[in-house]
Formats: sequence, C-alpha cells, structure tokens
Amino acid sequence: MAIQRGTKWQGAAIVNGVRKRISFDTKEQACAFEADPYSVLNVTQSTNQVGRLFKQWSKEVYTGIKSERDQIRITYELIDRLGETTVINNINRVMIKKMVEDLKLINKPATINTKLSVLSRLLGCAVEDGIIESVPKMPFFTLRNGRTRVLSKDEEQALFAHMPPDYRQLCIFLLYTGCRLSEALRLKWEDIDTEDGSVTFWDTKNGKARTVPLSQKALEALQDVSETEMLRFYTMVDGTPYKPRRAVTNGGEGPFTKLERLALVRRWNRAKKLTYLDDPSIVRHTLRHTCATRLGRKGFDTLKLMKWLGHSSVKMVEKYTHLDTNSLKLGCEILDQ
Repeated sequence: MAIQRGTKWQGAAIVNGVRKRISFDTKEQACAFEADPYSVLNVTQSTNQVGRLFKQWSKEVYTGIKSERDQIRITYELIDRLGETTVINNINRVMIKKMVEDLKLINKPATINTKLSVLSRLLGCAVEDGIIESVPKMPFFTLRNGRTRVLSKDEEQALFAHMPPDYRQLCIFLLYTGCRLSEALRLKWEDIDTEDGSVTFWDTKNGKARTVPLSQKALEALQDVSETEMLRFYTMVDGTPYKPRRAVTNGGEGPFTKLERLALVRRWNRAKKLTYLDDPSIVRHTLRHTCATRLGRKGFDTLKLMKWLGHSSVKMVEKYTHLDTNSLKLGCEILDQ
C-alpha cells in the first residue's frame, strides 16, 4: 500500500526476493510499482527462486530414500522461512543465521542441524546447476553425544523383567544382535539361518546387507510367545486378566512383524518406571549401544565392530564404543615391559 512521505509517495514490493521501497512523485506511480515492480524498474524477474527450485531439487535428491517424507517436509519449511520468491543467489550467511535464531525458539540443536543439512544439500544442487559458485558456510551446532549410557547386567535383567514377553523378546534380540529397531521389525523368517546360527539384515539404513552370528540368547528371543506366558505376566504386573488385542503368536512374515514401534516405546517407559530407572539417557537405542560397548570391551577391534553394526566409517563406530579407564591400563602394562 502506497504511503505518503512529505511531498513524495513510497511504494514497497519484493523484487527478485529483495524487498524494495522506492519514492515516487505521485500516488499513482507508487501503486503501479507495487502492482508490477518489474515493469516499472525495467528488470527481468529471476527464475532462480527458492520455491520452484527447492521443490524440484528435493524430489530429485530425496525421492526413494527412507527419510523422503521428513526431508521433503523440511524442504517446504525452508521455503516458508526463506521466502518462496527469494532468489537463491541472495541467500547468504546473514540470512541463514537469522533463520537459525528463529529455529532456536522451537527446535533443539540436533533438529536445527538436520534442517541445515537439507539446506546445504539443496544449495549444493544450485552449485551443480551453475546458479551459485559455492554453498554458504552453515552454522552447525557442536553436539554432545548424549546416548552413551550402557546397561549393566542387573539393569538389563530388571528392565526386561517388567516388559511383556513379546516386547521383551524383541529387546533381548536388539541387545544381543546390536541391530537397529527398524531392521528387527522388518526381519523375515527366511533371513534367519538356524543351522548356521546367523541372521542376515537386508533392509538396512545404508542399504548394505550384513550377516551377524546369533548368540544363544538371541536365538531364544526368536521363539514364539505363548498365550499362557502373556496371561501370567499381565496378571503378575497389573493383577488383571490379559485380553489379547491380536494373535499372540508371532508367525507371519517374521518374528517381530506384528510388534509396533510406538508400543515398544510405551512398554519401555513403563518398565523403566517400574524399575526406578529414571535416567533419561536410557532409551531403546541404549540396547544397540550396550551391545557394541560390551563387544568393544571384550576385545572386538574396530573393523569387526564396523561389520557387526553395519557402519561404513570408523567415526560412527567410535560413537558407540567407549573404553573405560580399566581397559586403558593395558597400555601401561605394555609400556612397562
């Protein structure tokens, strides 16, 4: 809306992603500028706008990956925050820092880092297409590794004792194979070789299949859950008869295909409460971390851990393995020889 300033009239409009306010002699001129700023300024409207290109590139980059929905959702949020008509060439560190300051009001540092990673990837597409020369430096947060908790044997037994048998078996399998929850839920019966005592995970996070041996406890966790055991557990814990909402035995395509991710979270949190394990760092990912740490403390080297856990870099393995002070004393014994 044109505003009079003294003897002049000011019109405001966004031109190629940049807000411009220009003074004119008449109100009609200011209104004409706001209606069609490109014609008044005799400039060409840029086609390198955030809205169109980010949507295009996000489909090219993220379609078909497991996190497709999340990454595309973040893309649309970035478009809203940066402005749909903003020209990609105008995105700079100042604009990005301003966006980060706004995100800090509603997001944790790890979530902001994820969104900055998406922005960096999309701007990388702009570099590939020759629109910009380089990607601005992203103000990533330095994160502490908060999930370093390892379960002791006593904590493991107490925690599992307060979990329903079906989800207890799932947790035992997660702990004694070190696999991810998604890998366990997608596991098929044909992927388990009982004669060889191994399991093959085909649907993995990095897309690379891996085979790991099965310990006795992992094999036992693959057995079906009986209705009698379920009845006994719920009567013992709640004092109320068990009313199955689904078939008790697993069967189907795989040992854990009928179990649910959110249901595990509820049962996990309830078991923690009953066991008085109030430590917030004890999450279901602790099972994978505990497996890796126990292997590392018993002499598993980095390459073996990488193969067991399905990681492609040493850095990722180091995140899961933390040697305690006693394990480092071996160095003193070597040096004192």
